Amino acid sequence: MTSSKGESDQELSASGRIDEIRRSAGSLFLAKGYASTTMNDIASSVGILPGSLYHHFVSKEAVAIEMLDSLNDDLRLLSIDLRRLGYLALPPEARLRELCRRVVQLSLQHAAAVRLRAFDPPTVASDRFRDAVALQPVGLQRLWRAAANDLRDRYPHSPVNPYLLTHTLQRLTATSSTSLPGPVDPDVSSRIICDTLLYGIAPECPDDATLDASDPIRAAKSAVSEWHSAGDDDALKRQILDGAKHEFARRGYDATTIRDVVEASGVRMGSIYRRVSSMEAIFDELAENYATHMHRSVTAVLDAQSDSAAATLDALAYVIVQAKRHFPDETKMMSLGWYLAQDGQPTFALRYREQSAKRMARLVEILTQGITQGTLASTCDPATLAPYLRNILWINFPDQGRVSVKQEHRFLRTHLLRGIVSQ
Repeated sequence: MTSSKGESDQELSASGRIDEIRRSAGSLFLAKGYASTTMNDIASSVGILPGSLYHHFVSKEAVAIEMLDSLNDDLRLLSIDLRRLGYLALPPEARLRELCRRVVQLSLQHAAAVRLRAFDPPTVASDRFRDAVALQPVGLQRLWRAAANDLRDRYPHSPVNPYLLTHTLQRLTATSSTSLPGPVDPDVSSRIICDTLLYGIAPECPDDATLDASDPIRAAKSAVSEWHSAGDDDALKRQILDGAKHEFARRGYDATTIRDVVEASGVRMGSIYRRVSSMEAIFDELAENYATHMHRSVTAVLDAQSDSAAATLDALAYVIVQAKRHFPDETKMMSLGWYLAQDGQPTFALRYREQSAKRMARLVEILTQGITQGTLASTCDPATLAPYLRNILWINFPDQGRVSVKQEHRFLRTHLLRGIVSQ
């Protein structure tokens, strides 16, 4: 009996230690990013020697895979649980709302795993890691698609896009723990997401012809037409920058080395250092070019004269949809560092955050004005709504060949502005 009890105590102790390791590693992944976290960091956070940590996990990747597996298991169980609770008998809108609420809950419970899934794993990751990141539980996918398709069938005269709606709802809810500021309430967050994409924020939105002729959309199209590649006539430097931005987009700034840039650009290391002084200088030049184009375009839209908040939001949507196609690597490389700790980040990464905060403040002003005038719906206060709108506008679709710029912009007009559910 004593031996049996001793073994049980040992098992409980080991289990508690593993849970502690997972929690500590998760906090570090959220704060520093996966690439910048080491096994020594995890051991120090737990208060054990690195050798003791390796007794429980053979690598940092093994810890991450366990986190991802736990999230994926809960997502699979969610689809089973919903069926047991009579979910399928609900109307399609109620089903979408319940899916949103439950997925937001899981996102909060598995915040570190969500952070790992939100971006591609490191290029040196194993197939096992990549599979865990990419896994989409089939049962849950079917529930999303069925609810969106049934919503379209219920409103046959409304321009519902089930594919884009499903993907947008999935991304918004699954990443809510890392993409929304402050404490997230699943009930409140899921309500805002569904109200925004199903009922729209501008129910009296002008028709397409009026929006296409608005001053903000004309300003947006003029600004976008001026986008061009950064740099001067130095073709070799352009080659270096093109290779570097691809690696920053794949790995993030912290995990990218000069050797990665050498391999990606095909330019020798000596030639690289004759044209740029450091990795930070490379990042700053790329980020500054991207930020300059975005700032000019967004400012042109915001400064355009318009009595319609909907027209201004529509033009902002146009700029962002175009930016995601024109600057795919720059968009990804900036987003990779968005939620990480600020120590050691490139100079322009910090300035970009400051610029983004100013643009967010302008967005809040537009929403406040529209709500005050009665042209925008007040589902919540403008400061709360603004981050949700930003996230909706910046959603990336996995198959851009299937979704054109025109289709994506139309989706934002019909779902985000006008709404697709009859009141």
